Amino acid sequence: MIAKFILLALGSVQGSTAVVIDVAAARRAASAPSAAAAAARIEQHASRGATDALVTEIRAVLTDPTLAPAAQEWLLESGLHRLRRLPVTPAARALTGELSKRTPRVYTRVEPEHGRQGVPLYDVGAVARYAERDWTRNDARVAAVRVLELGNTEALDTWLRQDGSPRAMAVRDGIFDAWRAAGAAVLARQRPAVVAAMLTGRDADRLALELARRLSDPELYSLTIGHAEPMVALAAVQAAARELDSGTALDLLGKAADREPIASAALLAIGRLAATDSAAQQLLLDRLSDPVSGESAAAALARIDEPSLAARLGARLQAAKDEPTRRRLALALRLNGSPAARDALGRLVDSKQGSPQLRKEVAAWLGRGR
Repeated sequence: MIAKFILLALGSVQGSTAVVIDVAAARRAASAPSAAAAAARIEQHASRGATDALVTEIRAVLTDPTLAPAAQEWLLESGLHRLRRLPVTPAARALTGELSKRTPRVYTRVEPEHGRQGVPLYDVGAVARYAERDWTRNDARVAAVRVLELGNTEALDTWLRQDGSPRAMAVRDGIFDAWRAAGAAVLARQRPAVVAAMLTGRDADRLALELARRLSDPELYSLTIGHAEPMVALAAVQAAARELDSGTALDLLGKAADREPIASAALLAIGRLAATDSAAQQLLLDRLSDPVSGESAAAALARIDEPSLAARLGARLQAAKDEPTRRRLALALRLNGSPAARDALGRLVDSKQGSPQLRKEVAAWLGRGR
């Protein structure tokens, strides 16, 4: 009864009858003699790289009356997965253009705790669209490789013209593939145009970061950290800390610490430098008084395994004049947890400095740690 209701509902939505079966029944349908023979022919054409022969076979699946619906959808999906890996031809584009509009026709029911909801077992239309994106990406890569070797900015210009559509994203992915494969000397010729795009607020973020990495270019890192969208800027923070020398990286990360939402990541990266760099330690200590990034600075300082640093934090805790800064210093010591840090916190409790609430919290923590 439930299956009938699902069948009727899906049929009204899709405009045609949709089949609801269990996975075991779908497997039996796919192993039937006619389906197995078609699958073997699909595999043979794919292994030979015969794009148009594979297209012909997939079209035959569409009109084969001996195939159960589940077998047909399975063969169409598997055929398209193989087709997308082959060189594209006009016949292949025509086929995926037609099938990209195909709605799911075979459903199954998920676990009872999910309300026995019907979900697509196969989605031929999605796989067709996936194949189209693969071909678009490869076309864009090939074109970008060619123009990069010529030294002009056509690949960047194409990148900047794209919108947020799936096709545009595939074009950008193809251009990015070409950039990643290009030599450093080839990419260096693109630097002036990329810098100009970043300075004018155009979205060359991913290309700028790739160029910064390949050229170990502090200016490009700075532009990416300062102007790119947050996810790319965060990747730039991590790459700069990993790939640049300590002094250069510290300068860039200090600027990144002034930009939300990447400030916390920048301070944690500075913390890794601070294990061997006194200037990085001092930057984090100075940040403890900052109401926005002070807690991140405290967390970064807590990771440094150096007894003398705990002593410095303890001295600052004794001299702190305001409660927020005192709390951030106490946080750094608490997260550090070393004997020197515990001694400094114990002195805070004994000296009656800070608010009663803070001393109570610190005393409770020290008691739990014993």
